[in-house]
Amino acid sequence: MRKYRLEFYRKRALYVFACFIILIYSKIVWAETECEACHSGEEAERWGLKDVYAGIYKYRFRHNNVNRECRRCHIIEEFQIKAKGELYFPGNIKEGIFFLTGLSLDKEYEVELTFKTPRYGVLQKKVLKLKPSRIAVEKGDGAPPVVKTVRFLGIKEGIIPEGVLYFETDRPAVSVVEYWSDERYKERLRNFKVFIKKHRVRLSGIKRDKKYRYRIMVMDVFGNRSISEGVLFAQGVLTSHGMEVSGETKEWMDPAIKVFRPASSADLCLYMKAPKPVMVSVSMREIVGSSKHGYGLRDARYTTIYVCTQCHRAGISHPVGVRSTRADIEIPEDLPTIEGGIITCVTCHYPHGGDSPYFARFDFDEVCNRCHKGLQ
Repeated sequence: MRKYRLEFYRKRALYVFACFIILIYSKIVWAETECEACHSGEEAERWGLKDVYAGIYKYRFRHNNVNRECRRCHIIEEFQIKAKGELYFPGNIKEGIFFLTGLSLDKEYEVELTFKTPRYGVLQKKVLKLKPSRIAVEKGDGAPPVVKTVRFLGIKEGIIPEGVLYFETDRPAVSVVEYWSDERYKERLRNFKVFIKKHRVRLSGIKRDKKYRYRIMVMDVFGNRSISEGVLFAQGVLTSHGMEVSGETKEWMDPAIKVFRPASSADLCLYMKAPKPVMVSVSMREIVGSSKHGYGLRDARYTTIYVCTQCHRAGISHPVGVRSTRADIEIPEDLPTIEGGIITCVTCHYPHGGDSPYFARFDFDEVCNRCHKGLQ
């Protein structure tokens, strides 16, 4: 019985090993075919690329283990995410638009919205993947936002008294608020972080029972603007800065989310409407890569020096990664270097194969005289 069991496990191990070898081989062949499809023949000519494979197939000696694994030398395989920034509104909002700026049309981004309340913490995290070139464009109706329901909520006493001015707009907007009195210079407060409908502006240095003039300038995501002016009286006591309470229960439903691009801008607008007022933060990251070329191409120093040393020891060969400024050394223009004259392995050796041993670019009798002048 034991003999049959050992035989069973031996066959099973051989089967798993064979599957592993087939998988690796398939991956190598697939990668080679994928690269060759664009980098050889008519397809390479159509894209304006060098036909790399035409040269490889003509070589007397080929660097086969490298030629079958293009990604080892040329492609960044690791997943990378490039931080882009975070938007946060320091209060509770139910409806608003976050303006996502500085994006490139042809890149892909990951956007994460976090909804939370002071009492229950994080209620939900929602992740979106966006590519600006695929987002629908909206023009808007051309009408400016309308300011309404302007009122002074009260004063919070402290070392520096602070009041809160509340107003609403008929559509999400950002604002600039100016306020002044006969005894006080004009102050200007800006909110350009999030486009919202319900606005609260903290007015510093407000004195009780004083009259102040104000001017509210608002703008929507399409660039439409309007101005509203009036007079307020600094009265009432404020204990909570007039912030809305999120509610006593943890009940929560999926928020409505829409992404669009204004016709007047290259940036994106992320519209959000939650089931109740919450604290919202939006983090945005650029996803680097995600194409046939992985997550980007390796730099020249990696592909011409570092990757070679993974298999080949330097030994007593010529030093690489150096640049000489001596008068008796002159590197011919037909020998490739990097970074303005730095010598690499590829300076003297063809990377994919060659007609001479060691894939040398020229006979060994010339190897020193090509760069070092005056040698016997």
